[in-house]
Amino acid sequence: MLKRWRLAVIFFCAFFINSPAVFATACYLGPVGTYTEEAASQYFGNREKLEAVDSVEKALSAVEAGQCTYAVIPQENTIGGPVYPYVDALLEHRSLSVLGAIDLPIRQALLVYPGTKLSDIRAVLSHPQGLIQSRSWRQRYLPDAKPVEVSSTAEGARQVAAGQKPSVAAIGPEGAGRYYHLAVLAKDIQENSKNVTRFYVLGRSQAYPSREGHVIVVARGKANDLPALLNGLVAMGGRVCSLHDRPLGSSLGEYQYILEVSQCNPVLLQQEEKTIAGRMELEIRGFFQQRAESL
Repeated sequence: MLKRWRLAVIFFCAFFINSPAVFATACYLGPVGTYTEEAASQYFGNREKLEAVDSVEKALSAVEAGQCTYAVIPQENTIGGPVYPYVDALLEHRSLSVLGAIDLPIRQALLVYPGTKLSDIRAVLSHPQGLIQSRSWRQRYLPDAKPVEVSSTAEGARQVAAGQKPSVAAIGPEGAGRYYHLAVLAKDIQENSKNVTRFYVLGRSQAYPSREGHVIVVARGKANDLPALLNGLVAMGGRVCSLHDRPLGSSLGEYQYILEVSQCNPVLLQQEEKTIAGRMELEIRGFFQQRAESL
């Protein structure tokens, strides 16, 4: 009997040591119903517990403090471009690494309190990206409605539901409308059908494997030195997927560049850094095998 009990304990321990972190938590920009929650849900499935927080900064700080394992943050949209506050947050939290990514198609909807007509609306709430992505539609159908920025698309929906005023609407996902019991007055109001947002999954920094994949690189230096770096990355077989710049804060013409490079070996990149980087300073900030496919 004792022998069977010991075998059961050994099997139990081995199962959980070798299985994904079932009880880990992934933080995302809330409240419930944001596109970030949808991206996190599609990326992790039922492997992780999802937890909404008030801001991207709180999500990243929670990972650093060990209060959650991952943070999911938006980085770039095909219409609105880089989400610069979140690009800056990624650059500032240097103890964290990009461990994964997912590209999520974004379909914006006009969410209203039930019974609201288009002519009732005087203000439209949404995340700045939601307002950018629906600009043409709003100019055509709601030219006099005031755009109001809020922390997330779902927060706009939450405020419309709480206020119960026909004069205020929100732009966001239909899922947020269902969660907050709002009506959908118009669907697919984004600028075009190719509206996609890329999300990064961040966690604590870890050793990088010696194999090819997507490498996140931060390069610091003068704009004039960037072409040499790009040529060096291509020469080693890399393919630059995205490139964003932020001011370095030292002098004009000096920047921090954040690049996503596919077909790149992070260990080889570290070994050949001086040859590839030239006069620029390089920092590897993440590695993942491939971007997750959205459903």
